[in-house]
Amino acid sequence: MPELLEYKCPSCGGAIKFDSRIQKMKCPYCDTEFEMETLKAYDEVLKDEQPDDMIWETRAGTEWDESEAANINSYICNSCGGEIVADANTAATSCPFCNNPVVMVGKLSGLLRPDYVIPFKLDKKAAIEGLSKHLQGKRLLPKIFKDQNHIQEIKGIYVPFWLFNADTSANIRYRATKVRSWSDSNYIYTETRYYSVQRSGSLRFERVP
Repeated sequence: MPELLEYKCPSCGGAIKFDSRIQKMKCPYCDTEFEMETLKAYDEVLKDEQPDDMIWETRAGTEWDESEAANINSYICNSCGGEIVADANTAATSCPFCNNPVVMVGKLSGLLRPDYVIPFKLDKKAAIEGLSKHLQGKRLLPKIFKDQNHIQEIKGIYVPFWLFNADTSANIRYRATKVRSWSDSNYIYTETRYYSVQRSGSLRFERVP
């Protein structure tokens, strides 16, 4: 996957931006200011960290062909993990999920191509009206949620999903015990019986999203 050039605040983890007034990088969340050289040194330290080995095996159906992939770029946002897809002419944009500004470097390669695209049912105006209606009557809702929700910057994005078919089977063997206790006038007796129990089964799942 191609990389994104962006910086996160070492103090609070928020996305930081370049402030032209002070000629420094500044975090809008904690107001910490950073020199570019300081951030570059911090970035070099992060590069030495070992990434998690998370591999998902898939049986790809349809993939982008070379002519399509040549005009599309795909990236993973380092702030929220969302995928950003843009055309080949886009050099800088913002993440549609967290609105973090990013600079794009690289090309699309080897990603799955969707078989179908479901058109949007709501336009931007309807989405804004829907959120405003949802917020009505919520007296305990913090004011900042209404005043700073960036609703005018809302963007429509396509969220991909897959349907999986799976056959599962299990064969379990374990040891079971049955304990019985009784007593007489002199002793307390305990009888323990041991059993070897085996169970097996299978189940099929179809079109699980």
